[in-house]
Amino acid sequence: MEKKEVTKQKVLKIKTYKIGVNISENDLNTKIKKAEKDMAKGHDVKFHVMIRGRQSNLMSKEDIEDMLDSIIEGYKKINVWSKGDNYFALVRKK
Repeated sequence: MEKKEVTKQKVLKIKTYKIGVNISENDLNTKIKKAEKDMAKGHDVKFHVMIRGRQSNLMSKEDIEDMLDSIIEGYKKINVWSKGDNYFALVRKK
């Protein structure tokens, strides 16, 4: 009998953290700590900044992008994009 060759592929897992525009500082710090634990396990992390309804009138796009940049500071950026009023950042541990 021949041995079957098994290709070893690394399964990429992405953990998503949804963040609202009006999130408190303590809640944000908690999500960042959880994301760091997932990155320590080898997972990539996606931060999703959600804007709902009239919240788009409360903050400008530049403010939201600054908020997202401050969250992902210190991590390796894989991709940053926006779709409609939602903003995304995919990061990996350096």
